[in-house]
Amino acid sequence: MLMFQESRTEVLSQLAKKEAEKKALECELEKYKECDPDVMEQMKTELVIAKDAANRWTDNIFSTKSWIKNRFHIEESALNKQFEIPEDLDYI
Repeated sequence: MLMFQESRTEVLSQLAKKEAEKKALECELEKYKECDPDVMEQMKTELVIAKDAANRWTDNIFSTKSWIKNRFHIEESALNKQFEIPEDLDYI
């Protein structure tokens, strides 16, 4: 029975070492995760979606400004100042 206890203790010790090694390797792998080709491809896809969304909102701003200028005969500079729209706003 004593031999079984020593063997079990030894196996548990090895298990703890292997789990610590696994955790360290997973941390190391996490550092390089953004270099993974799948992650890079996903980032490229998300970048295209974000760019399209930004351009869509910019288009909405320009459309709204045009409508306000034509409807209420307000100068563009006054409109930009009132709504804090930067003068250099443009599509991406």
